Amino acid sequence: MVYYDRLPVGRSDARAKQAGHSHETEEKVYGRALMESPFQTMAEREEFRRVSMDWHRVLGFSSAWEEGRVHPATRSQMVAQQDEEELRRWAVLANIDLIAQLKRLVGRPEATFQSVQEEGLKAIVMERRLRVLVIMATGSGKSMLFMLPAAVSPEGGVTIVIVPLTSLRADLKDRCDRLGIRCAEWDGRKPPYWASIVLVTPESAVTKAFGRFIDEKRTMRQLDRIVLDECHVLSESTVTWRPHFLKLTEMTEKGTQVVYLTATLPPTQQPAFFEAAGLDVRDVAIFRDRMTRVNIEYQVQEYAREKLDETVAHLVEVKRKQYPSATQIIIYCQSIKETKHMGALLGCTAYYMEVGTNEEKARLVRRFTSGQEKLVTATNALGLGLDAPGVRVVIHTGMCKLMRQYVQESGRGGRSGLKSEAIVLRAWWKRKDGSVYREVGHELELSARKFLEGDRCRRTYIDEEMDGRKDRQRCEPGEEKCDVCQESPGGIKRAAIDEVQEEREEEAVERAKVKRQEEEQKVRERMVAITMEQRRIEIGQRRKVEQRGYELERLQGFFERWSKGCVMCIMREGRVEAHGWKDCPGASPEQVQQMQDKVQWLEGVSFQAYSRCNFCWAPQAICNLWEEKMHVQGAFQRRRNGRCQYVDVLKYAIAAILAFQGQYCGEWLEVQQQKRALIHGSREERLAKWLGLKMKLGGREISGLCYFFYSWEMGLLK
Repeated sequence: MVYYDRLPVGRSDARAKQAGHSHETEEKVYGRALMESPFQTMAEREEFRRVSMDWHRVLGFSSAWEEGRVHPATRSQMVAQQDEEELRRWAVLANIDLIAQLKRLVGRPEATFQSVQEEGLKAIVMERRLRVLVIMATGSGKSMLFMLPAAVSPEGGVTIVIVPLTSLRADLKDRCDRLGIRCAEWDGRKPPYWASIVLVTPESAVTKAFGRFIDEKRTMRQLDRIVLDECHVLSESTVTWRPHFLKLTEMTEKGTQVVYLTATLPPTQQPAFFEAAGLDVRDVAIFRDRMTRVNIEYQVQEYAREKLDETVAHLVEVKRKQYPSATQIIIYCQSIKETKHMGALLGCTAYYMEVGTNEEKARLVRRFTSGQEKLVTATNALGLGLDAPGVRVVIHTGMCKLMRQYVQESGRGGRSGLKSEAIVLRAWWKRKDGSVYREVGHELELSARKFLEGDRCRRTYIDEEMDGRKDRQRCEPGEEKCDVCQESPGGIKRAAIDEVQEEREEEAVERAKVKRQEEEQKVRERMVAITMEQRRIEIGQRRKVEQRGYELERLQGFFERWSKGCVMCIMREGRVEAHGWKDCPGASPEQVQQMQDKVQWLEGVSFQAYSRCNFCWAPQAICNLWEEKMHVQGAFQRRRNGRCQYVDVLKYAIAAILAFQGQYCGEWLEVQQQKRALIHGSREERLAKWLGLKMKLGGREISGLCYFFYSWEMGLLK
């Protein structure tokens, strides 16, 4: 035998490495006898390698696609086969009978679509729109929008579902199992290549292991879609609360369909969501359902402030007698301490964020959704996606600060379609003068406070906030009446069948062939259109990213200009003079004092976390003291040896604007405060709150103070 213990000059060892061993081992295994033809051995090697690559492709190994590992002709053939398989899957999905598949999946001949399910499924499955947003009320069947497509999709396709909570992931897994859908929870140690649905949390979705899994599925043309369940969390995430959600915007760059599902996205919050998700509204198919639940009776009950325990215990006792024994009750509390206390008082499970490990919390949720637990106290940690059909009563010990949070939590009841109750408790107490004072809820969002006060039908406030509907007057026929309205009522004839001449079999076969070819051509044309649409969306996203960069560049340019000299001269005369405002020769003592007063007032503004650099007040995105973290978009850390370059620039600039041009800003500032529901307190108090709010510019966080400065420089106040 002839062996080589080293690689000949000019020869690559890539083939040996592809087989998982060294060049020396390859020569030993595939060595030839001295009298054996070298060409025969080489031919056998190539045959062995082709068989090996076939197995790699069949088993879905990514090595079957790596550059340099496959002959170009073979690679072209593999791509053609994968394209053909993807075309076959799309052709099947484009022609399915959605209602028939729904009945088959749930096993009920009388099953029908709810709400906007059918329209959403047509966009997802038959039209294959690349970006789909569906807003449906809690309990109306959002999960069917990804379960049904996965169930009817031919072998090979996978749907990735990103869910915000581990407990919700386990619940979805149980529901898929009951429907016979191949579903798996993501495990980086054992990637579920066999599954039709893969459930993953945001924290796992941004890991390298999951990224490799998605890339492999996309390369093999098997990535059907990515679904973001409870997608409204995307616009609520910050660098400290669920920061991994911020990186999910990268899912729009995976070259596949992305579906966004939520029950709590008011029309007023929709622009903020598109901004956070990196979407262009023109690229998104939007389907919105009514948010109020017709089978829920909304009510507010008052109680003496010192008797909360007795009130809750009595209310639970009454509702247990009123409803069947299988009825479940949720009591939402205002804090973890209150949740624990109420749980001990009522002898039931208390659920909150730190109640246990992810597995323990999932077990508690499973016991409740399966009906084993009849009563539970909870914080808002028990809410997203909870599917417990037995819940007929939801009690809040106090009104939620946000209306969308209340709609989400109260919607846990009535998922079976039976009448249910959503009760909010409102405290009252007597003052020293004997007058009765009722809890007003100054910290509540305006719509939530109005709901609590109940001057008119409570559904009007839900519809106005969640649906943008302003024409409702009262609870309507077919709806359970709220407490306010209870107290103040104010087929196709079949065509005659003529005798039809029997068609010849050859003609029927030919027509069927032509029809099939036409359908295949339509699918191919749709694939081309989708590819072009994806290309357009990608270009639009790049332009949007560029535009965001321009916004930050402009902002930094404004900071540079105002840092060069006296802010009073810039404001009063529009010119930059290289002296400080305290020493401005063109300013009177009264103007300097006016400026000093504004500076002192601004120093009392309370800023939300991460809206600014704590030292210079400039956004962290442009301050040299900070640098962006590598793995968390929008999060910053202190730069080694970094220094602020814009100390006091923003403070002095705003002070000058308010001192000398304040009369031109008042109306614009009032509009901005109203948009943020800042209507209580004096003008200065409202302005101080608004200036300290956290906002976004160029995809990065800034303060209201900085947004005011940017808007002034851009001429948006005029």
